[in-house]
Amino acid sequence: MTPTDLRTPVRGIAPLAAIGVLALGLAGCGGKAVAPEEVEEQISTRLAEQYGEAPDDVSCPEELPAEVDAQITCLLTEGEDTLDVTVTVTGVEEENVSFDVEVADEVN
Repeated sequence: MTPTDLRTPVRGIAPLAAIGVLALGLAGCGGKAVAPEEVEEQISTRLAEQYGEAPDDVSCPEELPAEVDAQITCLLTEGEDTLDVTVTVTGVEEENVSFDVEVADEVN
């Protein structure tokens, strides 16, 4: 795990957040992806734990495929600022998907 980069915080949310590994139940009949709502909730929860406050909103446009190295880009909103959030799958074990989250270092 790399240390969090706090060079340019956006209202208390650091631009680069190596949040670590999160386990989620798989969504859907085939169990091959995590629902966007679950990813959004986990991102908000972890940011709240790490920085003492959750972002105003996190929006993920699609399911997170349950495949190692799969990525999706979500959007974090804090006040009037928006930042891209890259979610990368680091492991899949039975019905759990582990992933890392990286918040972009520049506001969109």
